[in-house]
Amino acid sequence: MPEESRNAVVQPHSIRQHHPLDLYFHPRSVAVVGASSRPDGRGNGFLHGLFSQQFPGPIYPVNPKADTILGLRAYPQVLDIPGPLDYVISSIPAAGVPELLRQCAAKGVRLVHLFTAGFGESGYQERADLEGEILRIAREGGVRLLGPNCMGLYCPAGHLAWQRGFPTEPGPVGIVSQSGANADAIVGLGALRGLRFSKVISFGNGLDLNEADWFEYLGDDPETTVVGAYLEGVKDGRRFRQVLERVAHRKPVVILKGGRTEAGGRAAVSHTGSLAGNSQVWDALCRQTGAFRVFGLDELVDTLAAFRYLEPPRGPRVAIMGGGGGFSVLAADDCVAAGLEMPWFSAAVQERLREFVPVAGTSVRNPLDTGSLTRDEAHFTQAVRIITASGEVDCFLVHVGGIGLFSDTDADRTESLARVLVAGARATHLPMALVVRSNVPAYAESTQRLIEQCLAAGLAVFPTVAQAASALIKLRTHRQNGERRQQSDGLYHH
Repeated sequence: MPEESRNAVVQPHSIRQHHPLDLYFHPRSVAVVGASSRPDGRGNGFLHGLFSQQFPGPIYPVNPKADTILGLRAYPQVLDIPGPLDYVISSIPAAGVPELLRQCAAKGVRLVHLFTAGFGESGYQERADLEGEILRIAREGGVRLLGPNCMGLYCPAGHLAWQRGFPTEPGPVGIVSQSGANADAIVGLGALRGLRFSKVISFGNGLDLNEADWFEYLGDDPETTVVGAYLEGVKDGRRFRQVLERVAHRKPVVILKGGRTEAGGRAAVSHTGSLAGNSQVWDALCRQTGAFRVFGLDELVDTLAAFRYLEPPRGPRVAIMGGGGGFSVLAADDCVAAGLEMPWFSAAVQERLREFVPVAGTSVRNPLDTGSLTRDEAHFTQAVRIITASGEVDCFLVHVGGIGLFSDTDADRTESLARVLVAGARATHLPMALVVRSNVPAYAESTQRLIEQCLAAGLAVFPTVAQAASALIKLRTHRQNGERRQQSDGLYHH
């Protein structure tokens, strides 16, 4: 799109003033320094990200050797850009950053994102000295720094993204990540599980704005209800602990700590220059502050999805519903191994269930081992209501498979199963985790269609029972932590 028409759609932003970092997520204009005349060149991913989010303000590529880049007029340097400039993305070699920051200070730029790497994380003293120089220049000029060595900001509400393909709809999940690649993965994996994001911050080396600043911000952000993080180390352990405890008392916080082994710690030093820290110290930190520590990207996304879509159960008792006797046995093992409890339903509940659950090939004790219910919306919701009214359980775990028992082209059957599951979830006030199993590649398409329909209805969908059970027990622990804090506060005030 030509610059004139692209930049003519500037719309005023409604900016919240309760926190100074808010402004960085809603810039009026953005410059990409080091944008390339080659469409797929270095730095142009940021332009494509802004285009894909339909950024409404002026976008300025900066390259002294180009007249236009991706249909936009290019400028030789930042000082040549007309009008105000809020946000600058640097994709130039490290040696050019000091001069860039001097120009940004003169231009009144608020935030400079240094995608540029090759500073302290390189292990060379002269590069560490250069890092110190750019911090001095930035502070003297009143410019804040994001990075170096990071992907920057993704904020759908502010129309910011560092690459194309990210969801354009905002949501309540906030992410702080030292790694750009892991931030990419969290957004991508999370989007497949129905998650949408308020703000995602990839901060790299954290030379200026670091993990404590971003945690503090997300803790105060009314658009963020759950916080996830990938961290390799911290700049100021005392401050970070204070901030983490404050945030975790207000919102669920889930942390994936990189560098928990000796090999991982060495990789962390070369990646972001972070000292990884003792794994046991991180265990204690999360336990004492109420944050949740996880040990992989899948577990991080599982836990974020659970906090996003489910209310924490009042207790550990779970009702398992699903077809396949052997699978229900394994489901029971996974639930108990995670820390959940599986009481048998009372005789009164079993008797009521037997009124419509066939005797042959089923069980009504818990697990409720029957696949027939998922073919009948009225019976499935009736079973859910009976179990809920009994007060004998605190949550549900429903597992379904068997998509391959009918034709992959039978869209009506897939939609019917989705309707049954959604109706069941809405028939109870108890949290219900759904596990959709897919064992046959030939039926992957219909299985994915089922998952998407359930996600669209707001159900919490997990790929395995073990993952769902682990997420449910974290929810339960979060509720217990909150109850203990309330009791402690009550005792203190009395």
